[in-house]
Amino acid sequence: MGANLYFMSGDRAVGMSEHRYDSEDILQKIIADNPGLLLRDADSDASRLMLVAREFEVSEGDDSSNAYFLDHLLVDQSGVPVLVEVKRSTDTRTRREVVAQMLDYASRVSAWDADELRELFRQNNDEPGTLEAYDTDEFWMQVANCLKAERVKLVFAADRIPSTLKTLIEFMDRNMEGIEVYGVELRQYKTEEATMLTSSVVGETPLKTKRTPARNVEWNAANFSAFLLAEGRQDAIPVADTLKSYATSIGLVCEHRRGTKFPTFFARAGEVRLFTVSFWRKSDRPLCTFDVCVPDVANYLGGSWTEAAIRELLTDMPGRAQHYAQKLIWDSPQYLYIDLRALAGDKDMASFQSAIRKLAEAAAERQREGIVYNIQQEVTPPPRI
Repeated sequence: MGANLYFMSGDRAVGMSEHRYDSEDILQKIIADNPGLLLRDADSDASRLMLVAREFEVSEGDDSSNAYFLDHLLVDQSGVPVLVEVKRSTDTRTRREVVAQMLDYASRVSAWDADELRELFRQNNDEPGTLEAYDTDEFWMQVANCLKAERVKLVFAADRIPSTLKTLIEFMDRNMEGIEVYGVELRQYKTEEATMLTSSVVGETPLKTKRTPARNVEWNAANFSAFLLAEGRQDAIPVADTLKSYATSIGLVCEHRRGTKFPTFFARAGEVRLFTVSFWRKSDRPLCTFDVCVPDVANYLGGSWTEAAIRELLTDMPGRAQHYAQKLIWDSPQYLYIDLRALAGDKDMASFQSAIRKLAEAAAERQREGIVYNIQQEVTPPPRI
């Protein structure tokens, strides 16, 4: 039995009838202004969705002339990017075509620059408390980690979602590891005096809840190594241990990240994070990498420490050419990534340790000069060519 909706105008109950959206743009604007309408777990006080950009441009590889636009790019309270495609039920593309379009966008997220997303986030969020809570290095490093691990949420929003699309959503949600997929129906009801929206999640998958691992692990040296062993990356254990021991010996502070799905530890000099060693998956490949947020380190060190100089220093090792050829070293606009397999050789490790020492000494010098690293007042990164 269906439910009838009424709007109370004084003591009079006025029946509300469903109205289709006059255009897709109206529905898109409602979502942009109220991203919380797309929450899967709206009952949780801790759950949030925030707008990064509307009509987010997605380039097709190196061909900048061939670009497409994602309807909305959001981010949740944990730093997970949320890709949203919006279609009205009168648009016949709410089925296979929109699914293919969404998967095409999702396949490109590892190339997105978290710094650029952060700037868009700043432009589109002026709600009191939002920037203070989420415009931090820690939060946007988590966003960057989700991008590189291709951990995202895919949301299909419409006034009505047909059963064919619901079947596809449930299938993807069950079978795409690390990617959450669901749909949201946003129906509009009106009287002459008021408008009401209802938000209903479709495509709930009980199996997904059973398969999702706990993300509140208190990581430490022991379970970090145990995790790598269980994942078949025992080769990374001695390399990670060597990096941590060496970093500690030259005065860096090493700490394990808490409450994350995969283990991570980072080394910092004072408040400056010089590097991170983390486990993640890309296209189901288990990776363990040394990561440096190059613009952040270059901004703090200043002087001759340009982004190019830092990348050159850290990759100046005997096996450099071979490692690049084997894709054990790769760059993004924001990060330098080095697979720990590239550091397994003694000569490569020795060169790498020397590079880390030079960065640590430069950071120590900046601290002696009284340079304070304040994540609320970052130096603007130099323009990237």
